[in-house]
Amino acid sequence: MKSNLLKTAITLAFMVSAVFSLPTGVTMKKFYDHSKVSFIKDRVKTIWMGEVPGLPQHFWVLGQYGYIYTLYPTAGTYDHTSMVPNTSLDYTKTRITDFHEKVHPHIGSEYGSWNISFHPNFKENGKFYIIYMGKKPGQADFGTKSGGLVTLDEWQAYGEKHDSVKVVRTMLTYDHHASYGVCCMIFGPDGYLYISSCDYGSNSQDLTHMGRKILRIDVDKKDDGKEYGIPSDNPLVNETDPNIKKEIWAWGIRNIWGMHFDDITGDLWTGEIGQLQWEELNLVKKGSNGGWFDMGDGEASQHGQGFSGPCKATGNSTTISTTAFDCTKYAQPFWAFPRNASVVAGEISDNANYIPISSIAGGKNFMGAKDSPFYGYHIFFDTEDSQFWATKPDQPATFMWGTAGSLGRAKWIWYPEGDPVTDAPAATRYFRITFDVPEGKTVSAANLVLTADNSFIAYVNYNQAGSNADWSSVNIYDVTSSVTTGSNVIAISVTNETVGAAGLIGALNITYSDDSKDSHVTGTSWKAGNTFTSGWQAKDFNDGSWASSKILGDNGMDPWGSFASEKVTISGTPPSLIGQAPDSLDTGRDRNNAGQNGDGHNGVVFMDRDTFGYLYAIFVCWEAGKKYHEIYRLDHPDMKPAIAGCTDSTRAGYNAMAGISDPSQCGTPIKPIAQLQAEAKSKVFANIQSIGQVTVPKNAIGVELYDLQGKMVWRYTSSRVYEPTAIRVPVNLKTGILQVRPLY
Repeated sequence: MKSNLLKTAITLAFMVSAVFSLPTGVTMKKFYDHSKVSFIKDRVKTIWMGEVPGLPQHFWVLGQYGYIYTLYPTAGTYDHTSMVPNTSLDYTKTRITDFHEKVHPHIGSEYGSWNISFHPNFKENGKFYIIYMGKKPGQADFGTKSGGLVTLDEWQAYGEKHDSVKVVRTMLTYDHHASYGVCCMIFGPDGYLYISSCDYGSNSQDLTHMGRKILRIDVDKKDDGKEYGIPSDNPLVNETDPNIKKEIWAWGIRNIWGMHFDDITGDLWTGEIGQLQWEELNLVKKGSNGGWFDMGDGEASQHGQGFSGPCKATGNSTTISTTAFDCTKYAQPFWAFPRNASVVAGEISDNANYIPISSIAGGKNFMGAKDSPFYGYHIFFDTEDSQFWATKPDQPATFMWGTAGSLGRAKWIWYPEGDPVTDAPAATRYFRITFDVPEGKTVSAANLVLTADNSFIAYVNYNQAGSNADWSSVNIYDVTSSVTTGSNVIAISVTNETVGAAGLIGALNITYSDDSKDSHVTGTSWKAGNTFTSGWQAKDFNDGSWASSKILGDNGMDPWGSFASEKVTISGTPPSLIGQAPDSLDTGRDRNNAGQNGDGHNGVVFMDRDTFGYLYAIFVCWEAGKKYHEIYRLDHPDMKPAIAGCTDSTRAGYNAMAGISDPSQCGTPIKPIAQLQAEAKSKVFANIQSIGQVTVPKNAIGVELYDLQGKMVWRYTSSRVYEPTAIRVPVNLKTGILQVRPLY
């Protein structure tokens, strides 16, 4: 059941088209005056930066050892409500909090504070989140690379410019073993928080441990015993093993530096730091397994020598192995990069067709002016050589979790007797699972996917779904019409024709009308019987005396091999080198010296984007023989600003001023003010009922009014209204109103 798919994937990954090209020469420039404001001179190792929601080109900066700074345009130099880019270099840096006593201080490691994420409704609620390495309970001090407690805290910001903050609660913790591991996080377009849970050790495939996964949690809810909620459509929520972490969204992760949701496809980009030979750029999907299974630094021959962990070269060999492990069940990377020329010897050797990258980190999509050749491309970087690269997928990545052909986390099961993998009796066994479809849910699609050795007959609510006597392929049956609201049952009889291997593997995948999904996979929750009883297929049949099914193993086990229904399908433009940071900026740098967080990396360590589409990079520089970090803006004539993020309410005023009503026009270039004013005067807004009166829409908590320049001129807030409510506007604002924007 093995294949050469992996070897083919690697070969294709390095077939860079000679026809494809993007502009080159991308570099970096200062956007604030470093003679007045400097993180280097203040000996600050910045690890993260981000634009404050609602305050264009106002930034927060996170210091690695527990400090938050504001980097704001100096008062009076820039009016952010004008919604035009700031051209002044006059910025002011202010430390607004110090929580270093909570943060692991070990110098020369990847410990410390790592990431801030603003709540999707930050402008209204002021909530944000910090993830960092803290102390373990009872730990007197941090020691040297002694490990710690990964900690996620919720904070609250106050003030018109959110420059006063305090910690509110600790939401999540787990043990982090000694040595490396960087956590990062980002809110997804679904409003949930995605966390790349760092760790050091062999936890990548251990679903009972938080480390080396991508977690997905709901910060606005609290499940029993937790300070957060677990979304009902997370891939492992129906696992019956109470030790499995239902927070897990994807696994098989090693050490992700940087996550970003693609603005066009919605896919999650990650940069996967390798160990000895390979770096990965991934598009991660729900339920996917990246394959890493780190055995520790002392076991160099077991580190991910090839990409996707177990699908690796053996020892120090340069030949990719497809026989030591079944590679078909692991998600292949969007692109895999050898760290040097010696890696790509043998069958994948072609020095003209491989792309060497020393240490990869994920970046951001360029979403500036739509007429830019960079528009829509994912810009990422090599943290050691400070090179900037660009790529994009041809279409959204597809993954079969929870869809018609998915086996998900299904197990091979059988009636608990002897060793069914080798000597199950020649007999028929019966399997059932009952499940509920919640009231208020409408099933739009339900597919039963399964196979069994040797033959089966499957029923859903006593209706025969299908049968087959060929175990070597997965069968998919549309059972949408059989699944009903309330109680349901799947019942399957399996006949083993001769003494030998016998087993059943399957899943029922349901999609509801609200696009949420549910899956019921074979496992210990399935009941098993060894005697035929009339009516055993009915949902009201009493199977209380039946045994729990015996788990034989995962999809891919011998003797059946893998049914490759869990593949991530991706294709796209080969990465193109578009530029590099200059050798010397403020105090110069040395590419051959260790860098980020004190060891292992040098150059660019983080990237972010502002309202107008400009990209920013934190860069390692030198001062007095030590590394500190400064922030720069990526610079190229074709990286022009635009009106980015049409769905962000803070930008709606300027979008309207530019005549944009279609959110797909986010990249429309900025128009001259005179033209905007002329266009605005001819506009009629339906929510301005009459002179001096506007309507607060249903479920809103207020409105904001913007003038012809896109500047907010009046704000009204109240408790939430449940019917449209008219309010009076001050007399001096009766005319010249461009837009009324509701607040929720």
